Amino acid sequence: MGLDFLSYVNAEVWIIFGAALATFLLLFVILYNIRQFAQGGQYRKSHIRMDGKVVIITGASSGIGYETALDLARRGAKVSIIMCKK
Repeated sequence: MGLDFLSYVNAEVWIIFGAALATFLLLFVILYNIRQFAQGGQYRKSHIRMDGKVVIITGASSGIGYETALDLARRGAKVSIIMCKK
């Protein structure tokens, strides 16, 4: 039978290795998220032209819908806005 590597390694070594790996992964995730935020986050503006496209946006009287309508219109889309003010 072959030699089992795990039987030669002390349990404390595996605990230290696991803690180091978890620390590395946590640091990687934190740095990745900081980088994404610095670059404009998940919702960074696109520069793709929308010429000739027709877009219908509901809820464009304020907030996200309003900003989306402005952005798409700036990029050349024909924007139809559906909004309701009470």
